[in-house]
Amino acid sequence: MIGLRPSFILGLLIILPVLGACQNDRFAAEGWSGMVLVDNTLYVGTRSGSLFSINPENGSLNFPALEFPEPFGKDDKFGGIYGQPQYFKDTVYLNTYESRKDYCEGNNEKGKTPCGRLYSLPKTDPGDPTTRLRAWSFPRFGQPGIGTLVGSPFPTETAILIGSSDGFLYAVNPDNGLLLWKFQTGGQIWSSPIVEDNVVFVGSLDHTLYAIDIHNGRELWHFTTGGGISGRPLVKKDKVYVGSFDRTLYAIATKTGNLQWKFKGDQWFWAGPVADDKALYAVTLGGTLYALNMETGQSIWLDPPIAQGSVVVPPLLLENYVLYVTDAGVLSLVEKSNGLETWGPDVGAEVRSPLITKGDFVYISDLNNTIQAINIKLKDLPGEGSDSPGVWKFQLEN
Repeated sequence: MIGLRPSFILGLLIILPVLGACQNDRFAAEGWSGMVLVDNTLYVGTRSGSLFSINPENGSLNFPALEFPEPFGKDDKFGGIYGQPQYFKDTVYLNTYESRKDYCEGNNEKGKTPCGRLYSLPKTDPGDPTTRLRAWSFPRFGQPGIGTLVGSPFPTETAILIGSSDGFLYAVNPDNGLLLWKFQTGGQIWSSPIVEDNVVFVGSLDHTLYAIDIHNGRELWHFTTGGGISGRPLVKKDKVYVGSFDRTLYAIATKTGNLQWKFKGDQWFWAGPVADDKALYAVTLGGTLYALNMETGQSIWLDPPIAQGSVVVPPLLLENYVLYVTDAGVLSLVEKSNGLETWGPDVGAEVRSPLITKGDFVYISDLNNTIQAINIKLKDLPGEGSDSPGVWKFQLEN
């Protein structure tokens, strides 16, 4: 299995026409974490491994009390974070590319190697004595490690799912962080899993989409594409949709794994697709945004918009628009009805983490460790002359 870091591959994709050989250890394990918005708190992971909570209305710091697993403390660094933190049942789940608390023994024959780690950080509740017990890390500190973690975790009532660069999908007990089962694929897993009707769907760089029983980790079926899969699959009704590095978007029956249709794009599909009740939207690494009929795979727009730059972030669906952003930080606001771009500002920094929205506001986390809140309705960005309430910029770390 070739060991590749996402930052290195993405750099090559942007700079070089052909993906070259794998990287060596001189590349830092710094991620591009996303955000999760819960009530009036925006949880944000940083490239250096910190976790911040921010008031989305004004960009000020919140200080909600979270429990941390021993011997980890709230002032310790997690390590580079790529995936989005997730929130489920009063608990923040996040994973790190590698642990900076310690190095894990037993990853491979070489001995000490960097390892990924999944964290459960429940909200502090003085009235619940079990809260402290639900603060855990997987693997536990000092235990044999797993591969580095790129995708986001997917929390459910019975299991927390996470894919690893060691090729395994792990199911972890949400109550205590112990392993329930693991499923091996033939390549690194950068894709974030998704669960629907007790079936886990996850893609791998071995070119394959897997459907797995959440109760026991047994494979139900698999579907092989012509390239690696890095984006999260999307499940709508009786189909699962997934993009591949073979420039193709696939619609597959969730029950049988049979191909329903496929659509050829102009470049790799790095990011996963999104959908509303009317259409499926997917953007290629080359910046072309497609709107497709979910039943037939036919293109809806006659002339799909093309952003000026590479795109690795899924589109964000608004009421009447689709918003997406290039790696260089250029936004593109596109009308759903006709595919025409109506706004295309530059946010001033590279963006590789998903955009999120609440009401008229969109929140952006960039590679400068800055969070920006923009008003989509007013088309207002933070900066000189902006006095709109709710529009702000916050520097997490220098």
